[in-house]
Amino acid sequence: ESANAIPPEGEEIFVLAKKTLDLLTAGIDRGDYTALYKAAAEPVKITSSPGKFKEVFDAFVDVNPEFADASVMQIEVDEKLAVAENGVITITGRFISEDEKYEFEIEYGFTEGEWKMFHASVKEPVAEAL
Repeated sequence: ESANAIPPEGEEIFVLAKKTLDLLTAGIDRGDYTALYKAAAEPVKITSSPGKFKEVFDAFVDVNPEFADASVMQIEVDEKLAVAENGVITITGRFISEDEKYEFEIEYGFTEGEWKMFHASVKEPVAEAL
C-alpha cells in the first residue's frame, strides 16, 4: 500500500506530528490514551493497548513531573524527516518548556490510505552545557 505514499513536506510534517502529539498530551492530561491508541497503525494495536501506553507515559511523567504540562509546552518540529527503505517515515522535534527541552521521535507508516503512527517516544531532557 505504500506505493501511493508520498512523504509529507513542509507544513504537512508539522500537522501530522501535531495531531499525534495532541493525542499524546490529551492522554497525559486525562490519564486515558484510548484516542492515541485508536490513531495508531494496525500492527501497533495488535501488540499494544491504551493501558500499555498509559503505563509507559505515566512512568515517564513520574520521572519527569514537568512533562505533565506537555499540552501547554511549545512544540518545535524538525523540517526534514527521515524515510527508511521500507517507507516508514520518522519525524523528530522537541517539546520546549521554560526549563527543559524534551526530544520526541514519531515513526509513521502509510496504511489504510493515510500516515499512521507506528512508534512514538519522548526522551528525558539532556542538561545543556554552559
